[in-house]
Amino acid sequence: MQAARDLNLSWPVVMDAFRIAAARVIEAPLPEVSVLGIDETRRGRTRWEQDPDTGKWRLTRDRW
Repeated sequence: MQAARDLNLSWPVVMDAFRIAAARVIEAPLPEVSVLGIDETRRGRTRWEQDPDTGKWRLTRDRW
């Protein structure tokens, strides 16, 4: 928004330009996946348990 103000452009003009530029990226074909690493996957949910003695919460199962 600051760039639009600096250039004396209205928000609709800037948004229209953004949509045109974004459409090119969105419509481009995605490259084929050759290797899928752990960063691209998720197994299960993060689990927390409350310690009955201290009342503090602790992480028992990480989401990765």
